[in-house]
Amino acid sequence: MVLKVPHRCNRKTCSGYLSDLEERRPISILVNILINGRLQQLLFCSFLGFLVLPMTGAQAQDHTVRALVEAAQSATLSSKYAGTIVHYPSELGTPFKKGDPLVVFSCEEPLASLQISKGERDSARATLKTEQELLEYDSGSEYNIQLAEAALTQAEGQYELSQLRVKDCSIQAPFSGQIIKRYSRRFQTASPGDPLLDLVNNSKLFIKAFLPSHLFTKASIGMDVFIQLDEIEGLFQARLQYKNPYIDPASQTFEIRAKILHPPKALVSGMSGVLKVMPANRKE
Repeated sequence: MVLKVPHRCNRKTCSGYLSDLEERRPISILVNILINGRLQQLLFCSFLGFLVLPMTGAQAQDHTVRALVEAAQSATLSSKYAGTIVHYPSELGTPFKKGDPLVVFSCEEPLASLQISKGERDSARATLKTEQELLEYDSGSEYNIQLAEAALTQAEGQYELSQLRVKDCSIQAPFSGQIIKRYSRRFQTASPGDPLLDLVNNSKLFIKAFLPSHLFTKASIGMDVFIQLDEIEGLFQARLQYKNPYIDPASQTFEIRAKILHPPKALVSGMSGVLKVMPANRKE
């Protein structure tokens, strides 16, 4: 009689099946199992209680997550002024130094407003001076002086505002770096708030990753981690410099940042790879 092994076995079916096996000789049992092609299912049922095994020391302590290379200095420049662009970088990757003018607008109207406010300020100063002289000769009054002082304060404020508008005609680089994205072109008109350029400084990079919450107490500032980049061959050592003191309740992760100790020259912002985390208590 051929012994049939159930296609799907659970604890109940396997228990009955194994009890049935005890009543047969070992050789006939093996022949019947091979004939029915159910050897793998028998092994599965035999080791059903050993599916959950404890992890080894290295597996329990080493963790890998995806990581991203980001720049410590990056920005999107936006327009503060409504006007026509007269100077604009022509190429992506154009390097610049801190303080260099990157975008320049036509500035005729703000310059004209600056001249008007300058004249109003000078007139208010002269009026105040005249009222002070009249008071010395008993021909003026304290009230007129107060009015003249208030008018001068208003005129000076308007003059400073005009100076700021003229300054907004030119957008200067907040740091040294490169241009990685252009949103406009020369001779186009921009409105306040319009994005103009994306900037990045690839000389100051760090690794950003999110670790599972069960590593929160094991990850410590100063510990070493290792990253294998997708774009550059080799395993690079990095040192953890920042750990977010907050665990996101939705994803059960927390953010870390690390600095590569010997970064390759080709390293740029936007690269990614696999980060290997070895908690400090690991023993090699």
